[in-house]
Amino acid sequence: MATNLSGLNTEQKVKIIGIDVFSALLAAGCVSPGIAVVDQAVTEYASDKKVNVFRAAFKNLKSVFTQPKVFFGRPTLLYVAIVYSGTYLTANIISSLCDFYNQNPFWLKLGGTTAANMCLGIWKDRIFAQKFSKGPVTKFPLTSWSIFVFRDLVTIGAGFSFPKMLSDYTYKHKIIKNKNTAEKFAQFAVPMSAQLVITPIHLLSLDFYNNKISTPMKRLHTIGEAFVKSTTLRIFRVLCAYGVAGVVNTGLRRSLREIVINRNV
Repeated sequence: MATNLSGLNTEQKVKIIGIDVFSALLAAGCVSPGIAVVDQAVTEYASDKKVNVFRAAFKNLKSVFTQPKVFFGRPTLLYVAIVYSGTYLTANIISSLCDFYNQNPFWLKLGGTTAANMCLGIWKDRIFAQKFSKGPVTKFPLTSWSIFVFRDLVTIGAGFSFPKMLSDYTYKHKIIKNKNTAEKFAQFAVPMSAQLVITPIHLLSLDFYNNKISTPMKRLHTIGEAFVKSTTLRIFRVLCAYGVAGVVNTGLRRSLREIVINRNV
């Protein structure tokens, strides 16, 4: 449900939008290095199965500390930051606009963040593929893109919409008595557990790209072989993207909004 902010004046509403921007940028900045590390390792592994994906991720992570100027100067880090700052900014602004007009933000937020994340994510993934793949970059078949659309719909729901539903439920029914604790629990638990469903969907899409001619049983076997390793990496990735960033964004945004609303600053 929306928070009714229809009674705020114009100056307060402008400040609320400013808080949305600041919270989104800070949240994305906190987690972009970790996401960039995982995305590069996975892209290299997808291109060359001889690559040890965990070793590649550790090598990339180590460069954050051994070569910080090089790591933070990479354009690929900026691309990841753009994806997640754009996604969180979209979610925040839609929520605030719905609050201003006392409307339920669930479907608008789900649709808006899905569109933003998909468009920016596809743009980023194309750049990563061109930069880190050994072979020539080819277009994804329509089947792969369709599966990715479904994957992103579930991903965004697990990252932005469903955590709020779970936190409200656990707090309302006294399962978790502290509201802030309920929010943090949901923001971590929902995106991470959702990877048990999302990872096979992700792997299926990639298999349609890598093996355009295959049988259902072969595809199932391919997904099964890669499930554990891929799920482990994607849980870490989503822990950054929607867990840590979600907590930072939600907590900072809520605290600053309360100052604007309650103190009329």
